[in-house]
Amino acid sequence: MLGAVAGLALLGCGSHRDELEEQRRRLEREHEQRMAELERVEARLYHALGTVRLWQELGARHRQVSAIACENLSAHAEAMKRHHQRLLAPRAAPRLARADTQGDAASN
Repeated sequence: MLGAVAGLALLGCGSHRDELEEQRRRLEREHEQRMAELERVEARLYHALGTVRLWQELGARHRQVSAIACENLSAHAEAMKRHHQRLLAPRAAPRLARADTQGDAASN
């Protein structure tokens, strides 16, 4: 009887050991799957970080180019305004000067 009990105990230990080994393998597979998923998430985060940095750089460049374009447009608009004012300005002074020279020629 003692031998039977010892045999059952050894059988129980063996099956318990097999269950533990199967559980260890299962946990190891789950661990590997989770680590692989974490690596994929990390790669996506680095990609997203790169995209954010790219858009920040593009935004900064856009602001610089826009500022330069506004300054250039403002200077061009001022030059156009001065030119237009010169075209519309009365030319009385030069006409008087020509009249004086014509008058001098007539008196000669």
